[in-house]
Amino acid sequence: MQTVTETTNTPDISWYLCLTSRSHKGRHFSFKDMETKELIYRTMLYEQHEVVRELKKHDSTLMQGLRNSDNAKGVKEWWLVTPFMADMLKSNGEVILAAYDCYWWGRQTSGQGLSMDWVIHKIAEEMSV
Repeated sequence: MQTVTETTNTPDISWYLCLTSRSHKGRHFSFKDMETKELIYRTMLYEQHEVVRELKKHDSTLMQGLRNSDNAKGVKEWWLVTPFMADMLKSNGEVILAAYDCYWWGRQTSGQGLSMDWVIHKIAEEMSV
């Protein structure tokens, strides 16, 4: 006996449900948000706050690799990012830690998705994503 699996060409609309949920009412969203999420997927690699904290314990010179360090005290999360994204974030005044051939973004917000950060939207606009 052969089992037949039915497939449909119904598009995934989970992103639409997210954008229209009650928690987002009154906020502006556009279809550019999908491209913004693609940018995040390709350039924001991993949340690594614990990794950076451990590195700081064992390497007293680690923080010498900070760029735009005036805002470093406000960092709530460290994200491993691609060199391209590090350059884009740095040019927008964001805290970047460059060490061990890696680049970490010192994110100054927490508790919301990366796609909600103003700087990510700004970079996506600059790239005409």
